[in-house]
Amino acid sequence: MSLIKSRPTIFDVLLREDPFFSVLDRSRLANATNTDAPAVNTYRTGNDLTFEVAAPGYSKENLNVSVDRNILTIQGASTREERQGAMRTEFETTTFTRTFTLPADADPTTLTASYADGILTVNASLVDSSKTLTIDIK
Repeated sequence: MSLIKSRPTIFDVLLREDPFFSVLDRSRLANATNTDAPAVNTYRTGNDLTFEVAAPGYSKENLNVSVDRNILTIQGASTREERQGAMRTEFETTTFTRTFTLPADADPTTLTASYADGILTVNASLVDSSKTLTIDIK
């Protein structure tokens, strides 16, 4: 039987040798995904931009979508009521905030959001920058 030793990644080398990384929380860096925030799929199709946020267990009243200066912010808070006689509770009360920089051609006035089957879908329209705009001179 032989033991296979994996080669160190660049993160392993940096964490071990760079003093900057020594002050950071290494356990957070070791895990590439943030478990405190839901996964998000982003699609650009034609003149539409779509964000799909996996948020099962949230109610739409506890989800908030806002945009300020082309920064899209999606926030959520889940609450669990305490049940009488609970022997074991594994559901957690969690909150999250995800922010995304919208492209310059996104029109924030066209944002729409819907929530169904645990997926929050946020849509924005993009201005068609391929069209030539003629400006009248006065």
